[in-house]
Parts: sequence; structure tokens; C-alpha cells
Amino acid sequence: MIHYIKHDTINRTKWDALIERAVNKNFYAYTWYLDLVCEGWDALVEDDYCSVMPVTKGQKFFLKYVYQPMFAQQLGVFSEREITQDKVSQFLAILSKKYKYIEMNLNYENTFSVEGFHQTQMINYEVPLNNSYEELRKKYKLDTRWQVKKSLLNNLTIEKTKDTLLTIKMFQKNKGHIYTNIKQKNYNTLQRLVEGLLLLGKAEVWHVKDEKGTVLVGAFFFMFENRIIFSFSGRTEEARDKKAMYFLCTKVIEEHSSKNIIFDFAGSNDPGVGNFYRSFGAQERKYLRIKKNELPFFVKWLKK
Repeated sequence: MIHYIKHDTINRTKWDALIERAVNKNFYAYTWYLDLVCEGWDALVEDDYCSVMPVTKGQKFFLKYVYQPMFAQQLGVFSEREITQDKVSQFLAILSKKYKYIEMNLNYENTFSVEGFHQTQMINYEVPLNNSYEELRKKYKLDTRWQVKKSLLNNLTIEKTKDTLLTIKMFQKNKGHIYTNIKQKNYNTLQRLVEGLLLLGKAEVWHVKDEKGTVLVGAFFFMFENRIIFSFSGRTEEARDKKAMYFLCTKVIEEHSSKNIIFDFAGSNDPGVGNFYRSFGAQERKYLRIKKNELPFFVKWLKK
């Protein structure tokens, strides 16, 4: 049977052991990661932790709802067994009885057949790096190869650092006015997350510098088993002219080439961003974003 379990009674040892052996385990489903991105999350648990679903809940005024935390790309159902459409449907049906508003991302292995949910296909981009750099470079689009060549003429350098704040400040300065849904509390969460992962050896912070030592791009990479995840970046206005993002991405590919590693761009449904990722030979992988709103009409506007 599937049971709803409050945060304080989740068996964290059994949960993490299940994620570790799950057929679809990912970085975002471990208890320590969930704690960082959604304080007080609850859970749906089948039997003795053979299948689980994080319930990342929030509350606005009197309204309780399920939402997708920032910096946790894919959640949904995780299991040690094959995940059938019927199994995911069972979890979502139970969740629907408790929450009138649900918005969340599932993972690659989750499909379902519950009525009332709006589904959006989300796109992730991945580059398998188990080939030589020269072979991987051949899969770049022609224009990208040209842009990388130009970046190499600009005397750019890579520095790995522990400085998390500079990257966030560059993003806020140059992109913050566009992404108004990202609040200061979200930036604070991101900084705590990266600093915590740095201590665990599960993250890297890369800076791209020009010939004067000025940082043009900062980027956070999360490391999970055979995956390096491009989680967040910030850049200056000068970075575009110097082709600094092309330089950064090709240096990641070069450093990890000929390894059984996937360069995970962490995805985007923005056509321009998607074209940039594809230009490095990235392959599309799709997962579902789902939404259900059964709130009374007089409060639906709260969650628009």
C-alpha cells in the first residue's frame, strides 16, 4: 500500500537506500538534497520503501499546494522495480486527494494516465562524453566550431574556485530583471546548496577569466556518479563578445572526454537556449511537467 508520511516520520536511512538502488535514481531525490531545496517536504511511500515520491509542499495563506522546487529538475516516483504507468497513476491519484493544486516535474521513467492533469513535455540536453575530444568536437555544429575557435584566440582561462557568490551576483545583475520569479530567498537557497555540495565534493565552481583576470562567466556544476550537471551560470556583458560560454562548455567537454560521463546541460524549453545546447552535439531527453488545479474559482487566481 501507498501511505502519506509527514516529514518528521520519514525513515531517511531507508529512503536514501531506496534511491541508491532505484532503477531511476537521480541526484535530486536524496533526503539531504530535498532538505536544501524544500524545507519540511513530506512523502508518499509504498510498503517498506520499495517505491517513493517526494511531496514538495508549500502554503500561501490558507492554501496548501505541491510545487516544483527550484534547482531540483526531476522528482516524481522512484522505485527499485520497473515503474509502470499504473504505478505512477496510483501515486498521483493519492496525491490528488490531499492537494487541490499540484505542479511538479516527473522524471524520465514516469508516465501516467490520471485525468485532470495538464502535461507539458520538458526537454533536457545531454552529451555522452565516452569518446575522444576530437570525435566529440566533430559533432559540434559548424558555427559552434567556429565560435569555439574564436574563443580560443581571446586569451581566456579557466579557474576552479570556492567562490559561490560572484556567479549569483552576475546572474542577478544581467538576468535578474528577466527571471522575476527567482526571489532573493531562492538565490540564498542556491548558495547554501552549492556550498554544501562543495563540502561533499559533489560540486565545482568554474570561472572564465579574460587576459586581465576579470571574471566573465561563473558556473556551478553538480557531480553525480557518471554525470556532470550544468546547474547555473552568470555572466557579464563582455562575455558574449569574448565567446566565453562557448569556451566554458568546450573546456568541460575536453576535460571529461574519453570518460564514461554524461554532460547534462539541465535542459531548457527556450528555443534559443536549446539550440545552443544542441550545437555541442547534445541529445534531447524528455520528461513531464504536470499541473492540476481544482481550487475553488475564487482562489484559483492565487496560483496562476
